[in-house]
Amino acid sequence: APLRTAAISFWMVPVPSLLNAALSPIAPRLALELAAGVVDLFGAGVTVAGTSVVRGDQVLRLADSDAGLTLVALLSGLGWYVSLLRWQGLPSAVARSLRWAALALPIHALGVLLAVVCLLAAGSGSARSVLDSVAWLVAAGVGLAAARSAREST
Repeated sequence: APLRTAAISFWMVPVPSLLNAALSPIAPRLALELAAGVVDLFGAGVTVAGTSVVRGDQVLRLADSDAGLTLVALLSGLGWYVSLLRWQGLPSAVARSLRWAALALPIHALGVLLAVVCLLAAGSGSARSVLDSVAWLVAAGVGLAAARSAREST
């Protein structure tokens, strides 16, 4: 038990910036293309240029850190934590951690989409604030709900 509990410290190590840089321009561009496609369905008329989305003079630029890798790390760590609460063996814990990591894709896409919608409605500054906070708030809510559920079921 102590080793599996100590293993949670693995998720306290920050994601190396080299990994974020390797995923950037690919991951942010894909998220922007998806978000632009959705808002264009409603006639928004945004353009994706590299890792930026543009509408008129409003621009939302995604940085290397916006690739979503840190969110993947956070969610996989939350999955491991939930596994600690209802331990069913190492294979189950690894599988749960990987499933939680996969949740980062739709959560990140939702955050980028909301940021693009905010860009259209309120401008670049508000869009950046939404991008910087929405995915983390959703991830925190998911984590808290899961941890509560896991504690109640034990």
